[in-house]
Amino acid sequence: MFKKYSNHIVLIVIAIFSFLSIWLSQPRNISQETQLTSGFKMQNAVAINRNISKEPHYVGSPNHEVVREYIISELETLGLLVETQTEPVLNEQNVYSSVTNVIARVPANSSAPSRDAVLLMSHYDSVPYQSFGAADAGSGVSVILEGIRTILQSKNERQNDIIILITDAEEIGLLGAKAFADKHRWMSDIKIVMNFEARGTAGPAFMFMETNQGNANLLDVFNQSQVQYPNSNSLAYSIYKLLPNDTDLTVFRRDHDIQGYNFAFIDNHFDYHTPRDNSDNLSLNSLAQQASYLVPILQELATTDLTQIRTDGDMVYFQLPFLRMISYPFSWAVPLSLISSLLFLGVVLVTVKKGLANPKKILSATLPFLKSIIMVLFICFVLLKFLYWLHPHYSEIMQEFTYNGYWYILFFCLVAFSTNYFLYSYAREKFNSSELMIAPILIWQIIILLFSFYLTGAHFFILLGLTGALILAIRVFFNRLSNYLVLLLVIPSIVLFVPLIVQLPVALGLSTLPFVGVLLVMILSVYLPVLFDKNSIEVNRFVFVFVPLAIYIFAETQASFNKDRPLPDSLYYFQDEQTQKSYFYTHDYKTD
Repeated sequence: MFKKYSNHIVLIVIAIFSFLSIWLSQPRNISQETQLTSGFKMQNAVAINRNISKEPHYVGSPNHEVVREYIISELETLGLLVETQTEPVLNEQNVYSSVTNVIARVPANSSAPSRDAVLLMSHYDSVPYQSFGAADAGSGVSVILEGIRTILQSKNERQNDIIILITDAEEIGLLGAKAFADKHRWMSDIKIVMNFEARGTAGPAFMFMETNQGNANLLDVFNQSQVQYPNSNSLAYSIYKLLPNDTDLTVFRRDHDIQGYNFAFIDNHFDYHTPRDNSDNLSLNSLAQQASYLVPILQELATTDLTQIRTDGDMVYFQLPFLRMISYPFSWAVPLSLISSLLFLGVVLVTVKKGLANPKKILSATLPFLKSIIMVLFICFVLLKFLYWLHPHYSEIMQEFTYNGYWYILFFCLVAFSTNYFLYSYAREKFNSSELMIAPILIWQIIILLFSFYLTGAHFFILLGLTGALILAIRVFFNRLSNYLVLLLVIPSIVLFVPLIVQLPVALGLSTLPFVGVLLVMILSVYLPVLFDKNSIEVNRFVFVFVPLAIYIFAETQASFNKDRPLPDSLYYFQDEQTQKSYFYTHDYKTD
C-alpha cells in the first residue's frame, strides 16, 4: 500500500514539514498569564505595552511626553537611577528636532566588575501621525522593562554593566540614537548593542547582526545563550540592507563602529505605521519570542569579556528546527564550493560512463528546467498584474503587502509547484531522472560558487547542490532509489527554505512573487525528477489545478476592505514658500 500510494504520501509529508517549518519558528499559545522559563512575566509586559500605546505618541504630540514620563516611572520602580538627555539634533537628511532620550544604568554585581557595558535599546516615539506604536516599538520597550526586572530578580552575577537607552525621534530620522551616540559620556563604555524593533505586529522574531567586522564572536555568544526559538541566517542582514529603512543600531555601527544584534518581527506588515499597530493586534507569541531572545543573550553578554567580541572572522550560518545554529567560516565557502562541484562532476562522469545518462539527452534535458523558469516567471508576472488590475486599491497599501497576502503567497507557490510538476511529468516520458537532475544541480553549483565570492552569507544554499549530488550518486552507485529516501534527504531543504520563501514577499513586498516563484522552481527542479515514483499511482493532476484555484478563491473572499481590514487613506499638504503655492498630495488610487 505504501508503495502504491507513495506519491500521495510524498505530497502529504512535504505539506506537513512545510507547515511545521513555519509553525515551530516561534512560541505558540502564549497568553497574558504565561511566565517564561526565564521568569519573564507576560502579564507585566502586556500591561506596560498597553500603557505605552493608549494613544499615538509621535514627536510633538501631547502624549509623547506622557509616554516618556511613564517609562521613567517604570525604570524608577525597578530601583534604577534614571536620567534624560535633551539635545537638538540635525541628521544627514537635514531633519531637525529637539530630542529627549531616557537612560538608566544597571551596574555590574560581580566582585571584579568591568566598566564595559551592554546597551539595551528601543525607541518610544510612534510614527506620525496615526500609529499607536504598540509593536513599533512599544513591544521593544515593554520587553526591555520586564526583561530588566527579570534580570535583576535573578541575581545572577554580572561583570558588565547594562545601559538602557529608550531613544526619542527614531521614526523621523534616528535622531535620539544620534544624540546619544555623538554626545553621551557613557558611549566609551559601550561595546555591544541589543536593539529591539518591529516592522509588523506578528510573526517570528528574527535576529540579524550589524557589524563592520566579522560576526563569528557575536554568533558564538548567540549560540552559547541557547535561545529557545532562534530564527536567523547569514542571508538575513543582506536582505535587511535591501529594505528602505535603518534602525537605531545603524547609527552605532555606521558612525561609531559598535556592533550588535537587531531583533524584529515583520509579519502582518500591513499593520506597520498604521492605526492597526495597537495592543489588540500585537501578537503575544511575537512579544514572548522577543523576550526569549533578550533574557538569555543579555545574561550571556553580562558575563562575557566584551573586549574580545571584535573579530575579523565571518561565519555562514543557518537554523534548522530541533538543531543548534549550523555555521562555518566564510573562508570555507570557496573550498566547499569547489569540492561540491568536483564531486558533482565526478558523479556525472560515472553516470555517463555507466550508460545511465546520454550526453546529448543531458543537454536536451535542460529545456524542461528552462521552460519551468520562464513559464513560472511569465505566469506569476501576469497573475500579479491581474491582481492589481482587479483590485486597484492594492496600490494604495504603502507596505506593498495586502491583508490576504499570505494566501497570495501560498497561491503563487502552488502555481509554481504545479507548473514545474506538469512540465517534469511530461519530460519524464523522454528523459530519465538522472538526465533531468543534472542541469538544475549544475546551475546551483555555479550559483553557489558565485555566492562564495559575492554573497557569502547565502552560501548555505550549497545544501541544494550537495543533496542533489548525493541523490544522483545513490541512484548511480546503487542502481535504485526509493522516493521515500529522496523525501528524507529533501526534508532539510524544506525546513530551511520554506520560511525563507514565505518571508521574502513579506519583507520586500508582493511585487517579488514572480521571483519567489522562480526561486521555488529552481529548488524543486533539483528533486522533482526523483521525488515522485513512476511505478506508483500518479497523483490526480486535477489536484494541481483544483488546490491552487481553491486557495485563490479563498484569497479573493478576503480581498475586500471592512472594519477589520480598513482601506488605507492618505492626504499630504505641501507649500512652496518661494511661489507661495500650496498643494495636496495623496497615494490613493481614487480620491474619496
